[in-house]
Formats: sequence, C-alpha cells, structure tokens
Amino acid sequence: MKLSLNKEERNKVILDVLCNGAIGFLEQSGVEMTYSDQDYKKTRVKGDCYEDVLLKILNSGGKLEFIDNEGDESKTLTDEVLTKALTNIENQDFADYVITLLKEEGDAETGLCVLQFILYDEVIFG
Repeated sequence: MKLSLNKEERNKVILDVLCNGAIGFLEQSGVEMTYSDQDYKKTRVKGDCYEDVLLKILNSGGKLEFIDNEGDESKTLTDEVLTKALTNIENQDFADYVITLLKEEGDAETGLCVLQFILYDEVIFG
C-alpha cells in the first residue's frame, strides 16, 4: 500500500508531532531541535501557540534543525522534506503511524516514530 498526503494532511501530521511531545522524546535521545529566532519573531502573530508558529515557519520556507549532540550530525526539516517524506509512503510501519496521527489517535511515541521516519527514513531511537 502507498500512502500519499495532501498539504492539509501533512500540516495535520506535523502539527500533531510538534504538539504531542515527540520533540521532547527525541531530545531525550540526544537530538535537539533549533530554529531561527528571527524567523520565529517574524512569523509569530499575537495569539499563536508555539507549535503553530513552528508550522508557519516550515510553511513559509523556513526550517527546523535537529542536531544529534552525540553524533554531531544534523538533519533539516523543511516543507520540501515533509512533502517528500509524506508523499508515496511505501513503508507499512510508517504508513500505520501516519494514519494513527491522522485519526487523532496518536501519542508522543507515535509522533516520535513519524518524526524519525521523516528525518532518518527509519526508527533509530526507541
């Protein structure tokens, strides 16, 4: 089975990942998320929550950096990366995790797995 998400579905999935604690779980594995403070300030509108601003940064051409403090490797999350990762998903485990998030039945662990598939093409950490 191939799974392909449209822009609205991709936004729903990545917002779920940003909101559900997956970023904190990844940080516990030594991978820290960073972004441009300038992009954040430029993108934020009064009333926006943190995660909405991060999604807006991605949608406006910005990026989120994920730096592996133990391996000195970094991965960049952009709208282009999301589009590529969430279009024509062939890996059944990845597709199952994404479908779980789309159904709003996921949790931080599900989000962590989706984020790892997006960044690394596999689940590396827990």
